[in-house]
Amino acid sequence: MSKTFIHTFQLKTTPQEEKTLNIILQLARYLYNALLGEGLKRLKLIKDSKLSTKAKKEKNYKLYNDLNKLYDFSDYSLQSFAIKTKNSCNIKTHLDTHVCQKIATRAYLALDKYLKRKGGKPRFKNENRFSSIEGKSNIAGLKFKNKKLHYKGLELD
Repeated sequence: MSKTFIHTFQLKTTPQEEKTLNIILQLARYLYNALLGEGLKRLKLIKDSKLSTKAKKEKNYKLYNDLNKLYDFSDYSLQSFAIKTKNSCNIKTHLDTHVCQKIATRAYLALDKYLKRKGGKPRFKNENRFSSIEGKSNIAGLKFKNKKLHYKGLELD
């Protein structure tokens, strides 16, 4: 796995670029909330299953894994759902596949923590609580080169 990094910097934007960025973040938030809703439905099916009670009593992790497969709860399945959702509406014009997959992974990690009782129930994000997106690499999607951020036709300083 390659090294990852987070770089926070102030963008110099025109009002039009700022409007476009706000639309991108808004659509990313909508997608995240849709993924969270779908993931919570799948978790409810897992928790309501009689096999879940049995797995909990016996601490049978293989049974838990089987339940996850049975109810299609995995990072990959949420990524697949994200791509289908993106392609079925206008999100596809503003978010690329790699960004959508990372949003799905973000939702999956929150749901997985909740499933394993290592975190509280994930919350749906309102406008003020979703302020960043990420890409899978610097090659596709969000690109940072020559001290500029490039994404979907935008070139930001």
